[in-house]
Amino acid sequence: MADLAPQHRDHLLTIELAVRTSDPRLLEGLEVWLRLGLVSEDWVREVASTWLTCPLPAIARSPVAPVPSPSPQPVTQSSGRLRAITAELSVVWLLLLGAFLVVVSSAWLAASFWSQVGGVGQYGILLLYTILFWGAALWTDRQARLRLTGQTLRALVTLLLPVNAWAADGLGLPLWGWFGASALWLMIAWTMVSRRSVALLILLACGLHWNWPSGQAWAGVTICAGFIALAAVWPGRWQLRSRHHRALMAGSLLILLLRALATQIASLADVALVMVVSGLLVILDAREATRAKVGLNGFGWLLVGLGWLLGQTDATAPWQQLTLALIAGGLLWERLQRSGRRADLLGLTLVMAGACRGTAALLPDDWRSSLLVAVQSLLELRQPEQVLGLLWLPYPIVPGGLAIAQQRRDRPDLAKFGLGLALGILLLLNAYALALWPHNLRLLPLSLLTTASFGLVASRSPLGSLLPQVLANCTLTTALAAVYALARFALPTTSAPIGWGQVGIGAALVLWSLVAIGGDRSPWQPWVKTSWWLGLGLAGLSLVQLTHGVWETVPAQVATSGLLSWLVIPLALLGLAAIGPERFRKAAKGLGAGGLVLAQSLAISSPQSLTLSLGVAGLALGASSLLPGFRQGWVALMAVTFGWLSLSALTGAGVGSWSGLAFGPWVTLQSGLLVVAWGLWWLGVGRSSPLLRLYGQALDRWATAVSWLLLPFTALRLLVLALDGDQPQALWEGWVIGLLLGAIGFRLLTSRRAGRPAAIPGLLWAGAAALELAAAETLRQLNGSLSHYAVATLGLGFICLFATERLGRQFPSRRWLPLGYGLLTLLWRSSYWDGWTGLLMVGVALIGLRVAARSPHQRWLSYSSLAIASWGWGELAFFWTGHWLPAGTTTDALVLFAVVAGFLAWFYDLGRDRWGRSLFALNGRTLAWTAHGHWLVGTGFSGLLWLTAGPTHGPLAWAALGLLVAYPWVQGWRTSGLWVDLAALQTIAWISWGRAWLPGWAAFDPHWAVLAAFSAIGLAVLGQTRSQKIAWERVALWLPASMSLLLAGSIAPPALMVVAASYGALAALLRRRRLYYLGLLFATWSIWRSLWLAGSMEALLYVGPLGSSLILAAEIDPAWQGAKGRPLRHGLRLAGTGIIAWAAFAQHSTDWVSLVLALGAIGAGIFWQVRAYLLMGSLLLGAATLANFVELNARWSFLKWLVGLALGTGMIWLAATFETQRDRAMALLQRWSDDLDRWD
Repeated sequence: MADLAPQHRDHLLTIELAVRTSDPRLLEGLEVWLRLGLVSEDWVREVASTWLTCPLPAIARSPVAPVPSPSPQPVTQSSGRLRAITAELSVVWLLLLGAFLVVVSSAWLAASFWSQVGGVGQYGILLLYTILFWGAALWTDRQARLRLTGQTLRALVTLLLPVNAWAADGLGLPLWGWFGASALWLMIAWTMVSRRSVALLILLACGLHWNWPSGQAWAGVTICAGFIALAAVWPGRWQLRSRHHRALMAGSLLILLLRALATQIASLADVALVMVVSGLLVILDAREATRAKVGLNGFGWLLVGLGWLLGQTDATAPWQQLTLALIAGGLLWERLQRSGRRADLLGLTLVMAGACRGTAALLPDDWRSSLLVAVQSLLELRQPEQVLGLLWLPYPIVPGGLAIAQQRRDRPDLAKFGLGLALGILLLLNAYALALWPHNLRLLPLSLLTTASFGLVASRSPLGSLLPQVLANCTLTTALAAVYALARFALPTTSAPIGWGQVGIGAALVLWSLVAIGGDRSPWQPWVKTSWWLGLGLAGLSLVQLTHGVWETVPAQVATSGLLSWLVIPLALLGLAAIGPERFRKAAKGLGAGGLVLAQSLAISSPQSLTLSLGVAGLALGASSLLPGFRQGWVALMAVTFGWLSLSALTGAGVGSWSGLAFGPWVTLQSGLLVVAWGLWWLGVGRSSPLLRLYGQALDRWATAVSWLLLPFTALRLLVLALDGDQPQALWEGWVIGLLLGAIGFRLLTSRRAGRPAAIPGLLWAGAAALELAAAETLRQLNGSLSHYAVATLGLGFICLFATERLGRQFPSRRWLPLGYGLLTLLWRSSYWDGWTGLLMVGVALIGLRVAARSPHQRWLSYSSLAIASWGWGELAFFWTGHWLPAGTTTDALVLFAVVAGFLAWFYDLGRDRWGRSLFALNGRTLAWTAHGHWLVGTGFSGLLWLTAGPTHGPLAWAALGLLVAYPWVQGWRTSGLWVDLAALQTIAWISWGRAWLPGWAAFDPHWAVLAAFSAIGLAVLGQTRSQKIAWERVALWLPASMSLLLAGSIAPPALMVVAASYGALAALLRRRRLYYLGLLFATWSIWRSLWLAGSMEALLYVGPLGSSLILAAEIDPAWQGAKGRPLRHGLRLAGTGIIAWAAFAQHSTDWVSLVLALGAIGAGIFWQVRAYLLMGSLLLGAATLANFVELNARWSFLKWLVGLALGTGMIWLAATFETQRDRAMALLQRWSDDLDRWD
């Protein structure tokens, strides 16, 4: 019993057969039924397993010895390539490539004679090709082993039939001509497909191309496309369930679409409808396709998407737009229900929004115009386009409704994404309304209020649990923006910046009240968090607005009003720090204190406002410090700071009719307040009250800070008086210095009672600075110069150094005080230079070295001090040498600096084990690196000699040469390492400098490489006597090569041969066989050099030695022999023969040289069984043959298209041969592949 039509239950045909299972024709019949699609492959397998199988006869087994299983043959690279070539995909590729070549070549041949035939002849050529392919398809269909070839040809014939109809319609055939052509097309289709219905569909696809020039056929095409879409998705007896039907109709619609785009007959909406229907059919066909056709689904969705987008551009066809939206939306909704992807939800949102737009377009024009005019007059909008911002407000309902639907299906991620889309659309609409501001005074508030209402409603709906923080942010932000928008025209006083700032202050206080009310309760946390951050933003915005308004306002009472209004912000923050949520208290505390600091910027323009502001800030922080959470050191310090500044502002600016103190008495008062502050601190030390101790420490820190502020100010004042001698000798500077010394001295003397507080190290520095100021003031009174200041400061440095070494170790930072005096000495002497300033730098260096001796971990100080000493010695040498010697050139100055650097390098190197360790606690490593650094500096000065002229003092140049060149050789003799390399490099550099400036040295340029070669052999011999001979051998290896490269433009070929011979000697001496290859390379260079000097430009002569060297290395190197060296040996042979073949082809592509070399390489490869020679020879032979073919084609161009036609036909024949004789061809090729893999 066989069910031959399982898909059409309404017309079920049952056929009963009685066949013997032994009849051999049964298998042939089953194969025919299977090929025609009447039965399924699973049903055939079930029948065969049930009726066409029998048990195997039992075989008598005798005990035999076990046979070892043969080891599997290793899969070689050639075998893998062979299987890839003979695979089914490769056969298909050969078929398609051959068909392409045949079509292209034939098209060119036809185009050559196209103008010589009419329209009927042109169609005859197309029909001829169709019939030829049809005949080939019929023949291959009868060959059982040409399954792939037959399928490919049948597919080509099926695609050519609609193209024939297209061409026939272009000829303008009459109706009887169409009937005759249709009969031919039906006969061809009848033989190419297995089902009659498919053949009829092919005929229908051809008939859709009829009568296009009249412009009436496209309406029928679109109607047909609509019916196809309905039949594809509507369940019933006419539904297109067969993949053959859907694929055929999709292909026919695509061909129609291509013709429509080419002829521009149809409208955009009709083309879009056909694209969408084609995409629908492709998608339905892809649902039943295998994994090999996954891309088919993507192609279908691409057609649907492009069709829908194209349909949206045609506003004159709303019904087509609704149809497109219905198809695309149905597909997206179905895939959204199955996949649950965000992209589907986004696409569905866009499609539904387009459907809303199309629905609105169905309304009559007068209705829409009346509605727009009514809304425009109601909202006082200037232009009708501004109404669109209001009409778009319902659009977010689409993603919102989809989000609710997904939330009910228990898809929170999709629902969250839909809610985010709705909010995003609302924000975009608000941005559009904001762009029209202030031309629409009511559209922006309405849009903002709508967004806030949407967020509030969504937060109370089931969606509220998805994005609670986002909804809270959106609701409060848009509500706040609506408040500002309403204030724009509801409160006219907000036109000034101060008015806007006060609006922001009020809104911030309201938001922070929500923070205080919400507290730490869980449901309120998103709203509390948003209110907190929005309040901070409004506070900053209002500060900027009030600052702008205060600076533009002249009346003081307005400035005071603005100041007092913003002072509420930091006070509110301090209140939140006391009673607000726990997680915001720390931030509110810091921001409140910072806000009090920022509030002072509003009072700069008014001294009375500044005094009041500072006083309020001090009182607020002082009152806050009474609370337990505010009893911290920084709160007390800020309270003391604000109080001190308020008192200073009051005494400086005055109050009422009192104008305040003058500048000098005011500064003196500040110094006196230091004494008072430290007196209060001394009284509070040891008290039991924590608050008194807290404020005592705050007074101590603030007094220390004020002393540090007064010291640089007084120093700057003294510097101005010293530079301007006409200034009157004021007395208040002395009073300030005296009060500072007294206050700091009192604080230091009472430090033991304070238990060694942390401010003492800073006071030590302050006392030292005060001593420096006292000395400077004394010298100013005595009319001293800058040199006197420098000497006095250096003397104070040595006194302080002696005192810190002899006194106790109470404060570790005391050791840095002498270094501060040293830095001041450098500052005083920086503006002048004489014969003794170098000694000042040496003195500073001595101080630094002694300080570094007591700080063993501060290595940088030792190096810096030694650098300062070197600078001082160099300055002394340069100054006195310039007085003793006659005037020289810039080169002499550089040589002098190089001599000083070299002398210091030797000085530090020889003294690292003597005076450095005993006097300054310098270890040998520090002095060694210092010596190396001086040698490097001297080398740098000598390197600058290349930019100058020759020296005039020969002894200085020879001294620099001896000091700098001998140093690295001595270091290399001691330690080896890189010093030998550096010594050789510096020797080469000095020889190059002497070659440039000494007459006669340039004549030795062709022979310097010979000297380097002999020197390399000597260094290698000398290195054998050293413990670290690697460095000497390394220099011996690179010295001849580097010298040859430096003099590459003037070196002689014999010198290169000497270099090659030296590398041969080094290979024998050092027992390194690979050095012979380096010698071979230089010998090749010598040959190239000789050819170049002889004027030869033959590329083969240049490349031949190099390629031969590579081949020779592959053949004679012992390390590359055997099985392990086979890949490298093969690569070297390929490289050697490849570059020779390239050179031969580059200059001799069409003559006998390339052919002779190619045949010689092939012969050598076959004779010695070497793959590289055979491969490169074959490539050269093929390239030379193609070059000769190109040469022939330049003379007879018609030849190439005949060759292309023959090549395409040959590819099709080759693919068919592989398919029919696959086993035999694979065996033959496998044997050849195995033989080739065994070659070397």
